[in-house]
Amino acid sequence: MNRTYTKDTIEKVGEEVIVAGWAETIRDHGQLVFIDLRDSKGVLQLVASSGTDVFEKLKSIGREYVIRARGVIR
Repeated sequence: MNRTYTKDTIEKVGEEVIVAGWAETIRDHGQLVFIDLRDSKGVLQLVASSGTDVFEKLKSIGREYVIRARGVIR
């Protein structure tokens, strides 16, 4: 599976993609964690809910960390 730019995700709703970039904004709302992922083409929001494997990993990410994520575009 190849990396997808954030600008191309609008065409991939319902598909699993891999995205990579910088964690621009991190918001921890207790049961949900939101991260705005920035790459050279735009910004995409990552979301994880408690009880998932990635929830604790996303909570440990700091601002401007470089990350790669795989998930389904909603």
